[in-house]
Amino acid sequence: ALKNKLNAGYDTLEEISQENEELFYDVVQQIRDYERKLEEKEAEIKRQQELEQKKIEVENSKHKLEEAERELWTYVSTKIDVQKFIEENKAIFSTTYEKLKALFANGETLLDVVFGENDTEGYVHRLSMKILSSLFDKDENVKNLFNKRNEAWTKWNRSIKQNP
Repeated sequence: ALKNKLNAGYDTLEEISQENEELFYDVVQQIRDYERKLEEKEAEIKRQQELEQKKIEVENSKHKLEEAERELWTYVSTKIDVQKFIEENKAIFSTTYEKLKALFANGETLLDVVFGENDTEGYVHRLSMKILSSLFDKDENVKNLFNKRNEAWTKWNRSIKQNP
């Protein structure tokens, strides 16, 4: 539309402004509308890029949490015989003892159980916390890996809350 108006016998905006004030204001308004639409498009593109960046940050923090969790439990699994631990702490696990034994009945490793999907009642979580607390003061690496895992969890949790 703007091009048609300029092609209607006028070569420049200056010429329009001198000869047809109404047309000049119309052309200026169209230019402003066009600039506003461009700004809106640019703002939307920037917003989409920021959303994508936030999604990437959430994924990265989730990945780092998973890595830290796996690193912790891989190390712990080399330091403890979980079946022996359950036997030695049978009194602590009196209500869940049979369930815990069953989790390892088919040769499952500590990693299999900790990262498995069988913790519907929270007994694997309780077992894992007991294992960690038993090693925490005995092994500095467990403490360091646990702290690393907690830092990764904090960052992931923060990123989730900031980027729902």
